[in-house]
Amino acid sequence: MTIRMGIACCLFVLLSSASLVLGQERRALAGKVVDLQQQPVAHAVVTLTAPLAPHTTLAAPEVLTTRTDAAGRFRADLLPGHSYTVCATAPAQADGAVASSPWRGAWRAGQFVVLGLDAPRASQPVVVEGHAAWGELAPRTLRFVPQLAAGCPQEVALAEGRGTVPPLPRGAWLVELCAGNGDVLATRSVELPVADATLRIAMPPPQPLRVQVRDAQGAAVPGALIEQRTLYYRHGGAVDPCWRECWRPLGATGADGSLATSVALDGVSWVQVFRARSSGHGVTLASPSSPQATAVASGANVDGGVELHFVLRPERPLLGGVRRPEAARGEMDLWVEFFSLLPTKTGAQAHILQLFPVRTGESGAWLLPSPPSDYERATLLASPSVRAAHAARLPWNLCECDGQAAAMPVVSLANMPTLDVQVVNQNGMPAESAVAFVVPLDRRRWSLETWDAQYCLDRVGRAQIALPRGKALLFLTDGVEFVEHRLEGSATPLRLQMAPLQRSEWTVKTPAGQPATGAVVRFHSYDPAVADPDEFRRARGAVEISLQQAWIHEAVADAHGRVVLTSVPELGIRFELVVEHASGRTEPVHFEAGDREIVLTK
Repeated sequence: MTIRMGIACCLFVLLSSASLVLGQERRALAGKVVDLQQQPVAHAVVTLTAPLAPHTTLAAPEVLTTRTDAAGRFRADLLPGHSYTVCATAPAQADGAVASSPWRGAWRAGQFVVLGLDAPRASQPVVVEGHAAWGELAPRTLRFVPQLAAGCPQEVALAEGRGTVPPLPRGAWLVELCAGNGDVLATRSVELPVADATLRIAMPPPQPLRVQVRDAQGAAVPGALIEQRTLYYRHGGAVDPCWRECWRPLGATGADGSLATSVALDGVSWVQVFRARSSGHGVTLASPSSPQATAVASGANVDGGVELHFVLRPERPLLGGVRRPEAARGEMDLWVEFFSLLPTKTGAQAHILQLFPVRTGESGAWLLPSPPSDYERATLLASPSVRAAHAARLPWNLCECDGQAAAMPVVSLANMPTLDVQVVNQNGMPAESAVAFVVPLDRRRWSLETWDAQYCLDRVGRAQIALPRGKALLFLTDGVEFVEHRLEGSATPLRLQMAPLQRSEWTVKTPAGQPATGAVVRFHSYDPAVADPDEFRRARGAVEISLQQAWIHEAVADAHGRVVLTSVPELGIRFELVVEHASGRTEPVHFEAGDREIVLTK
């Protein structure tokens, strides 16, 4: 069993790539904000955010704000091809209560969105239990990060472990407990709002961490930087990324290669990852659940804490190159993503992704001096500034290599074939704003994200895509209809017509049989059919899982208790959802297309 660990936002911003992306022609997204009675809400603030590097939650995301007019309408000019998460907040009432909509994704230019506000809510006191045990390192700030919106954190100041949380939108939030210098000590997840008058967050106690770092000959390595990162489990054992890459520096080893400090450890719902870095050596990872037999690092419980033994190996530079036409020569910003495995306390293996920026020279060659010393796979990722022939957007995955390679394959952009695609809806009209996923079949990481959609069709339903090496699946959807095509090397222009997605309408009733207005349907878990012998069906299953999580993460029943759910076609993948309301809830419900009635239980 393996567990996918997603990479989160890096601490650097690629300004050249961002400025180029921001220079693209924008297209409008329109919408309307309504209250519980479906009446328009004037002067509401609408916030929209999207990662600028769509294949990861990497670069600083774009955050836009606009206001509704007297009729509750709003408009925002978005970057085409990017998936935005949207939230609306009404003006505060006289008593300070605020009505907000939950964060909604994934919306794109050319669409129309209706944002329904929840009932107004007031601020809420928060208490961090166990903060005093940390002494001078006790958390001074809580950073609330909506799980669906990477760039919109809300910070709450603490005094003696107490603070006040503003009326944040309903939904799932990460809570980072930060020291006075901003370092993240621990991370928790909460569902807002909470039923109790006070939000209580448990701060794990400090536990001793002892680190010993040696080189391959057994000599102590002084000055090695030790860092910690925390990630958490989500649906069915998957691991969700934090909103940015939160590597907390713990200090450097002394002359004897050792370091003693205190850390927060929680092995029930969280994955703790530590790494050691030193000049002239490759980066090395470890976790508290690493067995003694692990060659790179071992962990053992010591006095309620952890002792980690790192072995740093000599750096082995990784080389690569990108060939471009003479007219397009110049420096390029790229990323290299490294995939590693670490054991967890459940006996599974966590997929650890680390990302390193590289820049090519004028000739297109690049060098990464100190990659991780042990990794399963390295992937060269494109930035938005890099284009294929005829200015076509590139697939994010430019090339891969397995194991400890000295060089990655040289990528030739000049010879990369492109494919013209034109798509119409079921009624024959251009499929404007539909998005396209291109999934190479040699890809071994079968989970995608909604921002992995590399292309967005223009006003006449066209796009020019760069073909990956080998066979791939092309999947296009506008959220209502879809079409797929198997790419097997041919560059013949495609003319495709979409078909309807499956659709379900649920009527949710209270235990008393009344419409459960405001009932929330949330994605709970899935069982992916990745063992299908058909490689194209496995690739489509990866797209299905990604879109299901985005579209059915949360839906709200209207005044009649109705909830409309959309889905990509199922391939035997089991999706389960839960329904919650003030009057009761359900056990996980298997999702299947069609209409049904759900009666809540107390």
